[in-house]
Amino acid sequence: MIDRTNAPDLKRLKQIMQVVEKESKALEDVRQRLFLQGKVTEGWLSDIENRPQDADMLESFSARFGRMQDTMGDKLFPRFLALLGEKSGAMIDNLNRLERLQYVSDAAKWLEMRQLRNKLIHEYVEDVGVFAHSLNQANQYTDELLSVFHKISKSLQEKYS
Repeated sequence: MIDRTNAPDLKRLKQIMQVVEKESKALEDVRQRLFLQGKVTEGWLSDIENRPQDADMLESFSARFGRMQDTMGDKLFPRFLALLGEKSGAMIDNLNRLERLQYVSDAAKWLEMRQLRNKLIHEYVEDVGVFAHSLNQANQYTDELLSVFHKISKSLQEKYS
């Protein structure tokens, strides 16, 4: 049940939802361009320094993938759980609650996404095979990011529209 007594929290949650909506559109846009030809391959990556536009697109995808996860995990999930009357806590606890409430399909998958995000954003990957695999995995995980966002959005629209 959604707690309607805290209007400032609802207003802030709606603001966060607007931010995540923009992030989701930007992520989906760059994702479609990056994976236009299908999976990212080692061959495509090995020559990327000679294609600045592709390198920028790759960087954009990695950054947007990480930023959307951060915004959802750090801001959206705790406020949404509070609005539902659930106690928010550490990331794993929030993910487990959201899984129990059927907003997240698999909390462990989200932890894997978090590790992948760190790999894409913070680690320089010298092995193009590993990097290609990580990018393709992030492409698949983007579906989960978008799905969870849309479930939360739909829930909020049903309760507050």
